Amino acid sequence: MWGGILITMTQSTAAATFILIGMMRSGMMSVKKSIPVLIGANMFAGMIVFILVIDIQTFVFLVLGIAALLFTSDSAYRFKNISGAVLGMAILFLGLTIMQNGVAPLSDATWFKETIAYAHGSYALAFVIGAVLRLLMQSGLAVIVFSIALERAGLLSMYEVMMILYGSTIGSSILTYLLSSKLTGNSKQLAMFQVSYNIVGILLMLPLFYLEVAMEIPLVKALAESIATEGGTQVAIVNLLFNALPGVLLFFFVTPVAELLKRLWPESIEETISKPKYIHDQMGEDPTSSIDLIHLEQNRLLEIISTSFNTIREGRQLLERKVFHDAFETLSGSINEAITDLTSRASLSPEQYSKINIILNNQHLLETVNSSLEKLGSELHNIKKIKAGAQFSNIVVEGLDTILLTLIDVATEKDAFDMELIAMMTSSEGNGISKVRSAYLDEERDVDTAAKMLLLSATNLTERLINDFGEIGNNYQKIEAIN
Repeated sequence: MWGGILITMTQSTAAATFILIGMMRSGMMSVKKSIPVLIGANMFAGMIVFILVIDIQTFVFLVLGIAALLFTSDSAYRFKNISGAVLGMAILFLGLTIMQNGVAPLSDATWFKETIAYAHGSYALAFVIGAVLRLLMQSGLAVIVFSIALERAGLLSMYEVMMILYGSTIGSSILTYLLSSKLTGNSKQLAMFQVSYNIVGILLMLPLFYLEVAMEIPLVKALAESIATEGGTQVAIVNLLFNALPGVLLFFFVTPVAELLKRLWPESIEETISKPKYIHDQMGEDPTSSIDLIHLEQNRLLEIISTSFNTIREGRQLLERKVFHDAFETLSGSINEAITDLTSRASLSPEQYSKINIILNNQHLLETVNSSLEKLGSELHNIKKIKAGAQFSNIVVEGLDTILLTLIDVATEKDAFDMELIAMMTSSEGNGISKVRSAYLDEERDVDTAAKMLLLSATNLTERLINDFGEIGNNYQKIEAIN
């Protein structure tokens, strides 16, 4: 049902696919849960054509007017999002209706008749035309409306319209495949499911088509003609069958299909490390253990930061570092949701609230650290290009890494010596970073103003990271004291 709502709003299976991919990347969906939504989107897409084969222009104008008034009215600001969505849908349907009416006069043009006559009787060519039209128009509904208008004008036979329709689905698969060429892991799995959905439809419907044409066995076309006499409605029935049959078949094999997609396009590193390992939906039943699980999950954020930091040390590309940055943000979002869910559902004691407050404080600090490291990595990459920049970068990286590894030991081992050590390393009484700043910003050094500003920014970021590491370590000590 959600798939049906999604396709009604987007009018495009490709758009629906990439919306689901976006939801999946944010941790809201899994591949297995997204597949039924995509099946529903494809099946409901077959039903929308029925709206277009009846005269709805007056109704569309009415909806368009009401939605436009609500959308532009200051007094109806509460309905702005809903009215905006309805307005967009009404404009889309109006465009399709106008296009359908606009194609009809082409039947009187000599050049158009001659072009259509050249393709008349060639089902393979009609199939190719359907694929090309889909790639050009990027809308299956537009191709179907175009074909129905030509059929009503007597320029295409029903068989030719059917092949254009089938070709259009292959065009859709090609488009989705091209748009997903840079995707990996779960995102690629979902995109390839949509590509495969149309291929399954072709494998089911194309043999039936040629059996009906070559051997005159009454199948799809005969069924459509037995239900409806009007050509447009018959096309809508054929389109519904094409979109529904693969869905009916695949719906009962969601689990094996998801497993097959997983084997063909395995999860990326980002998706693997961004998956929650400890938190789960039933955590609220025991607040004490739930807080401990959230704390364990939060420790994994430090591990991701450490892995991301290694890419700075090794001088790897920005894109490699961004993978871990994005993975951190995804897992961090799941942790924030778990904290919110726990505090809203469970009845917590004052001691438990204190622990949650410390964990939440650490969460904000870790998010700040992740952003600061992302920026520092870019600045150190540029600093290496200036004189003595490589030496400066090594000093900063090795110093921060020592603190970070000690902090990870504090998070995992809760050792008193490590806690004391991290407090000393991040103490404001130390002036290590100040000495580095002074040494590299000395006026006697042969460094221009732009380079000095870059060095100043990098040392300020480093100082901020040291302070944040110190606060995080102090929070771990507070949690241990409560325990």
